[in-house]
Amino acid sequence: INESSFLLKHHNNCNYCQSTIEINDFMASSDNDGKIIFKNVPSRHEYQLSQTKVNDRFMMNNSIYNVAVVYGECFIDGSNR
Repeated sequence: INESSFLLKHHNNCNYCQSTIEINDFMASSDNDGKIIFKNVPSRHEYQLSQTKVNDRFMMNNSIYNVAVVYGECFIDGSNR
């Protein structure tokens, strides 16, 4: 879905660092193809992904997804993406 915004936030129960490291939040908006790209996300941490804005033609997705970034790979709710 284009014209949507997303928040990627360091998980407050990160299994990798036990939340001892403070990591700033990441914001990104989807492009015309509906893709979102977060840049410079530190590896070996867990995050929570949520939608913060959606264009007028769609309903907001209020789900929160658990995301792990490990050595250049992304796992969303346990599945490699």
